[in-house]
Amino acid sequence: MKGMQKIKRGKNFSGVVQYALKPGAHHKSDPILIGGNMLSDSALELIAEYDGTKQLRPDVQKPVWHNSLRLPDSESLSNDQWVNIADDYMKKMGFSNTHLRCYVLHDDPAGQHIHIIASRINLNRGKLYLGRNENLISTRIISELEITHGLTITKAASSTKPAQPKRKRVSRNEKMLSERTGEPSPKEALQQIIDKSMADTPELLTFIKCSGQRKLATALEFFQYRFSDSFGGNPPLYSCGLSAL
Repeated sequence: MKGMQKIKRGKNFSGVVQYALKPGAHHKSDPILIGGNMLSDSALELIAEYDGTKQLRPDVQKPVWHNSLRLPDSESLSNDQWVNIADDYMKKMGFSNTHLRCYVLHDDPAGQHIHIIASRINLNRGKLYLGRNENLISTRIISELEITHGLTITKAASSTKPAQPKRKRVSRNEKMLSERTGEPSPKEALQQIIDKSMADTPELLTFIKCSGQRKLATALEFFQYRFSDSFGGNPPLYSCGLSAL
């Protein structure tokens, strides 16, 4: 199951509601409202109901929240199954029962999917859904839902993987030291240890454990005294932040 590449936010509910409910030749059948927590069932009534939340927080520029959940080609679910999945998804995303939302089913040849349209403004005192890092969180939640609801496991989008920081060049002095000793510079050696520890993108505690297994502390002591001969018997005071590796 896939979500949108990027969750959308907007100023007006009218456009997205009318789009979601509009019949089209590309649909196997007309879009249908299958769930949510709203009283209305027509486009105009839904828009009016959503707009009521905007009055609670006129300061909010983009109260509209919109995402879709799409099955692989040729797969389908019942309406009740879709509603259960959507309810679980919204709860895990941090929406409460007092955030207005509706689920609209599209049954297309390219893949059955639902549109989830929600107001970020809570009916309870107008509290605003912030949704920090929501695209990354959404991808993780969808992967969890595939397992818990027995869906086909799909590959996570590569765009959600964190980009690797650009590695900084070894300094001239470090390069000369490495050539003179025949050993990697302290920075290069530390980077090698970290790269090996991060090979499978472990969580923090696992990374610390792996780094410890590779004797990171011993390596630091080794470098301190291994290169002391090059500085007249005085160990160099070498330090660098992780961003420098």
